[in-house]
Amino acid sequence: MAHIRRVEGGICAVEGVEAWGRRDGKDGLALVRARGRCVGVYTKNAFQAAPLVLTRARLASSRGWTEGIVVSSGNANSFTGRRGLEDAERMAELAADAMGVSRGRVLVSSTGVIGCRLNMPLIESQIERVAPMLEHSPRGSDAAARAILTTDRAKKEIAVEVGEGSERVVLGAIAKGAGMVEPNMATMLAFIYTDAQLPSPVLRRALREAVDCSFNMLTIDRDTSTNDMVLLTSVACERVPADMWVYEQNLREGLSYVCRELARMMAADAEGASTLITVNVRGAQSIEDARAAARAVAGSTLVKTAVYGRDPNWGRVAAALGYSGARVDAGRTSISIAGVHMVRGGEPLPFDEQQASRAMEGEELVIDIDLGMGSHSATAWGCDLTHEYVELNSRYRT
Repeated sequence: MAHIRRVEGGICAVEGVEAWGRRDGKDGLALVRARGRCVGVYTKNAFQAAPLVLTRARLASSRGWTEGIVVSSGNANSFTGRRGLEDAERMAELAADAMGVSRGRVLVSSTGVIGCRLNMPLIESQIERVAPMLEHSPRGSDAAARAILTTDRAKKEIAVEVGEGSERVVLGAIAKGAGMVEPNMATMLAFIYTDAQLPSPVLRRALREAVDCSFNMLTIDRDTSTNDMVLLTSVACERVPADMWVYEQNLREGLSYVCRELARMMAADAEGASTLITVNVRGAQSIEDARAAARAVAGSTLVKTAVYGRDPNWGRVAAALGYSGARVDAGRTSISIAGVHMVRGGEPLPFDEQQASRAMEGEELVIDIDLGMGSHSATAWGCDLTHEYVELNSRYRT
């Protein structure tokens, strides 16, 4: 396994990536200029937003080649009819002209309120102000990462180096996601850049694998949005690796790490959340069973509320395992919460409930489960369900 090193710079840690962004109240806009091949994974929601429709069409027509992306926050441009698609196309044209790249090679993404037309005069003004600021520096990535947020409390940005010498791979990413997050795909936007030069089918498989063990293992509120997308762009470079197999493995390991870290950031920064919930499942008969069990526990409303109340009610965990669809056996199942063993091999264990409640305090709580059925494992992430979540989402538009 290659050594993964965290580095500074976000997406601009990758040579050839320039970025910038700005906010005007709740409305933000980011531009990223980078030439290369792009692959994506998108929402499963049947109502796909205009920017997503346009981006998928452009990648298909250009065989994955892109020269930049424009991202707006505050308005999803979803369920806006034909005018919504026209606005997305106009947004791409304005961005292309401002960045000095081909009009048909700029991708579009938006996030925010569903059912409202974009404020195109504001979009045009923001593009005019952001484009001259594009730069290849950590400042550029930081500005773009902050511009794409909606209800997020903190920016989500990461950069890593994997491997050494000619096999060294650099990856940088920015993302947003705090609410309407449920697997398949988890509701969020993520833009990942790498200097790894690999064929599009390899990039696509690597991205799908990374998403399956990260964003698709993230659940906050069981709502899937209309705008979700993860884009991976391989930026053109001239380096030729000595060992292509090692080079590809470095990309895969680095990409999985980046996506898992972003997923953790989203769960920790979820709307109203006070606690990140990490659910580790081992001993499953298959990877599908392990993932189903972990997701069920992380997504359980009753588990979420128990965590919020610091209530060591392991029965909530057991119930979620039972309806998860995974193959389980009550007589083989073991459960620990916050390091306190509560069930072993199907037998409830005595424990001090007050001490267990105190152990559940903190910013992260870990639930460990052994199904005792096989050798497969998986991890899912979620968060507690708080009063603040209800307050925030009860007045999202108003």
